[in-house]
Amino acid sequence: MNPAKLREILRDEVAAIHPRLILMKVRSRFASGALRGLYFAQLLRRAGFTLGARTTVLGLPRITGSDAPSHAPHGAILYDKLQIGDDVVLDTGIVLDLEARITIGNRVLVGPEVMILTSTHELGPRERRAGEIICSPVIIEDGVWIGARSVILPGVTIGAGAVVNPGAVVNKDVPANTRVSGTPAKKVESFEPVE
Repeated sequence: MNPAKLREILRDEVAAIHPRLILMKVRSRFASGALRGLYFAQLLRRAGFTLGARTTVLGLPRITGSDAPSHAPHGAILYDKLQIGDDVVLDTGIVLDLEARITIGNRVLVGPEVMILTSTHELGPRERRAGEIICSPVIIEDGVWIGARSVILPGVTIGAGAVVNPGAVVNKDVPANTRVSGTPAKKVESFEPVE
């Protein structure tokens, strides 16, 4: 193998190592008691993520993503790709795929074991169906409630005041003040907007 190719492979492999995330996981072992949610939020802030005031994190999310130039648009680093607003509650077992940006508004509740994904693959030839990686940001607007074990797929925007029922797979935008359910998620109810 030529040295240039070897350097490229090594750079891509090392780009997936995030020392601040490793340190955050080690520090999380010392959390206990009623203040765990605030402690975990503080750990995320210290790692470099942006979390708003009074945001509670009940269990450290599993965070994946890359700083590799091929996956980081405009030179964005992993820690720049997560924006969480005020008064948000992140429950336990959440997975955040930060290949692209995830924006979570204010007063959002994300239930246990929710997956928010920002990357997928193009459909490749039969020799390898998982083709080139495609990254698309996810936006969750203010006041949203995402039920347990839901999956939010790349490129989705969930409108303000929407509800995603538990176990739903959201592959399209969800209008504001709408409840969706199922696989794939479909509208089951509309709410009157609060004035």
